[in-house]
Amino acid sequence: MRNSYQLEGQIEAKYDKILNYDKQEIDNPDKYHPVRLLYLDRIRTIISIIQRKFPEPGIIRIGDIACAQGNIGLILAELGYQVFSVDINPTFIEYSKMKYEKGKMEWMVGNIDCLDFPENMLDVAIVGELIEHCAYPEEVVEKIMRYVRPGGLLILTTPNGARIKAGLPTFSQVLSKETRKLFEGRQFGPSGEDHLFLFKLGEVKYVVPSNARIVEKGYLGSTILVNKYSYHFLKLFPIRLVESSIRTLSRVPVVNSKTFGNIYAILVK
Repeated sequence: MRNSYQLEGQIEAKYDKILNYDKQEIDNPDKYHPVRLLYLDRIRTIISIIQRKFPEPGIIRIGDIACAQGNIGLILAELGYQVFSVDINPTFIEYSKMKYEKGKMEWMVGNIDCLDFPENMLDVAIVGELIEHCAYPEEVVEKIMRYVRPGGLLILTTPNGARIKAGLPTFSQVLSKETRKLFEGRQFGPSGEDHLFLFKLGEVKYVVPSNARIVEKGYLGSTILVNKYSYHFLKLFPIRLVESSIRTLSRVPVVNSKTFGNIYAILVK
């Protein structure tokens, strides 16, 4: 896919905010920058799960739901997977198309209620950083699971509610749908900025539909131990060692739950 620095100066001003995200997160020339490490750990973990579960990409169809600028989908398409990237914001989709270089990829503007997919079409659905914006995330996951074939996977990621200074109620505290009616007016805030609540790893089970089960879960998105204070120390080590150390820390009890930014769960239908 095209680097955001290649697009700079060639695209309309309405894409500047997204462009700046990419310049910080995925194309940052400073490989040790904490924002880059956080973002790439999430992307690489998701991609490695898909490659591990489906090593023959040519026959695998993937839906990237709420894809934002579509970086995960663009990478997967270049790896040979067939990708359908979906977002409610047309600006994200337009920007993603400008980054495209090769691979089987289609884009759709819309929400999950108007997806033009046959049931059981997808081998994998990626639902990244979405459920914390939905008043009724269990209904959202159930709808998306309709498009996943039996034996297929739904990969869910969301911010970690157990992290130090998370600052929002966790899902078990607002489990009643009656309580969550208060959140309806704040769903899907501008540019997806409003988090209604967060999930601890053990709370993901509350959004799993009856036709699915969790087969794997864990932490991703880097750790608050990677920050502007540890930055200069980390630069003493090869970047690959730093990145692999982050993955190792994600499997260390207590350290992972208290310091990692995001959690993931793999659901099988």
